[in-house]
Amino acid sequence: MIEEVVVERLAYGGDGVAKLPSGKVVFVPNACPGDKLQIEIVSETQRYDRAQIKYVLEPSQYRNPTRYCKHCDACGGCPWQFLDYEAQLAWKRTFVVDALQRIAKIEGAEELVSDCIPSPKQLGYRNKIELVPTMEGGKLQLGYHVANGETIVPIESCPLFASGYERVPKSLAGALGYLKAMDYGLYRVGIRASTITNSQQIALWTTTGHFPRKAAVDIITSAVSCTSITRVMQKESNKGTRPDSSEILFGADVWRERLNGITMRVSAPSFFQVNTLAAERLVDVVINQLDIQPTDICCDLYCGTGTFTLPMAQRSSLVYAIESTSSSIRDLRRNLEENDLDAIVVGGDAGRESRDFGRVDVLLMDPPYSGIASHVYESVVSMSPERIALVSCNPTTLARDTIALCELGYEVRSVTPVDLFPQTYHVETVTILDKGLDYKAKVHAYITRKAEQAKAHAERQTAAHGGHGKSQNRGNQGGRDNRNAYHANLRRRRSNKYSGKYGRDV
Repeated sequence: MIEEVVVERLAYGGDGVAKLPSGKVVFVPNACPGDKLQIEIVSETQRYDRAQIKYVLEPSQYRNPTRYCKHCDACGGCPWQFLDYEAQLAWKRTFVVDALQRIAKIEGAEELVSDCIPSPKQLGYRNKIELVPTMEGGKLQLGYHVANGETIVPIESCPLFASGYERVPKSLAGALGYLKAMDYGLYRVGIRASTITNSQQIALWTTTGHFPRKAAVDIITSAVSCTSITRVMQKESNKGTRPDSSEILFGADVWRERLNGITMRVSAPSFFQVNTLAAERLVDVVINQLDIQPTDICCDLYCGTGTFTLPMAQRSSLVYAIESTSSSIRDLRRNLEENDLDAIVVGGDAGRESRDFGRVDVLLMDPPYSGIASHVYESVVSMSPERIALVSCNPTTLARDTIALCELGYEVRSVTPVDLFPQTYHVETVTILDKGLDYKAKVHAYITRKAEQAKAHAERQTAAHGGHGKSQNRGNQGGRDNRNAYHANLRRRRSNKYSGKYGRDV
């Protein structure tokens, strides 16, 4: 069915939103607000339809006529190339405002959310790309998944990848094809490149088993100039989860980058922000708005390799850093050592491991796309921070997590979107919260509610076991007690001149 529509706005996810003559909503990829389009309906539901553009009858003033990549309509890696960059920034801010108003019911969200901070570069900004090998006409090629699908779009270059390294994928594909790498379980290729340190890392993700190490090094280094080649291994049954092991095939054991003057080492499986220059602006926003003092005790949950931990350690009395990924923990410890900084690094679950830290002044949380896990809020209560920075890459979970923190007695002071992902609809957001006037009352209500839930759960367990409570496994209690004693002793040693702080009220 063919229709003519005028696009009214953009939805989070990047699609244009218009209304059919019947009044029904239709979502149209690659559409700009203000476009007059001829569209073809491709799917229908009771509430909305989806369509594709047949013709742009009258382009919007926000439509960018320049195409930077011939694959952009298919691969889904840069779905907003058609949209003027100033319009991208405006709509990213709108997504954050909308989520806080519609989901979190934050009063004055329009005034709280500042303009989106732009990325210094709109192309050539990514320090990392991940490609999937595929066979096309008997030839190995590297590519991206199509938008919302499993099909692979082979690419020869990527305009979002670090300037000067755009054509590495083509050279690497030729080398891996000559190696017949897919015969050895190759299923993903990661490429990291820094325009600051000139460090370049090739990560070959394979299943476990035999692999021609020397041949791989010889062939790849003859095609690509790199500082490191790493093989990351997963069992066939574990593909898509955390790696089982890794080995250095060539060169350095890590990729190196410099962030706000701090040198960072990053292993192949570890997470690091993909836009270094914009990440520097993100860190500046967080550190400046938290106003960290030399006497402050800080906690960095979901700390990764130390993007925020190290700047906090430069400015505060003590930093706790918690991370669940083993490679990131190792990287963080080495990053602290190489930059002559100190922090208490704990490996494990963000909620469980932070319950015994005691009071902190500053809490920073940079959770994954899914947001803060519900049990982490118990730790927020026990730490009772004066100031919280919530860094989020998903406006929807940002709103949900903001609701939970406000229910614990915190008030939103500021919200700052930062564009780490030009040419896409994704946006990073920094939300700063402070203790509100009703903090004590709300925390008391939370503790009471949790106690009632625990009591009800215990009663259900007792009833389910015929009047006998379910025994608890306390096999790890000794290790936990030792760790708690170590942390308490370290807090006393490092902050003895501020010992009065630990007796303060909530």
